Amino acid sequence: MKASQHFVGGNQPETFAKVVVECMDKCYPGEADLVVARAVLLYLSLGNLRDVNRLWDSVRQRLSDSSQELPDTPLLHLIKFLLLTCGTCYALSVVSLRCGAGMCNSNLATLLAPKTICTAANFAAPCSTLK
Repeated sequence: MKASQHFVGGNQPETFAKVVVECMDKCYPGEADLVVARAVLLYLSLGNLRDVNRLWDSVRQRLSDSSQELPDTPLLHLIKFLLLTCGTCYALSVVSLRCGAGMCNSNLATLLAPKTICTAANFAAPCSTLK
């Protein structure tokens, strides 16, 4: 699906969610989770946490609007935990930036950019106190 790379490069995750749901309806029933996982992982590979969450929410909303839901598969459980982990990492970076005494890693500021993904290298020196 070459079109997915263009969607991910654009700024319209809601439109991409529409395409993802349409592909889920057309693929084999056991492969619907692959369609969603691929879309999520494409956004994460670019480090776009903001749009991946918008895509995830839009897919879930579109499915619930049509009285459907995401399949309950191990792959989608992994995707959910991955999104939660990335969201927690982002939240920790915001808290760490509020830290005093120059103990915060200077790379944390880059996490706030919409196209940056959280990595373990961004947390070399955790904060010990909050202001």
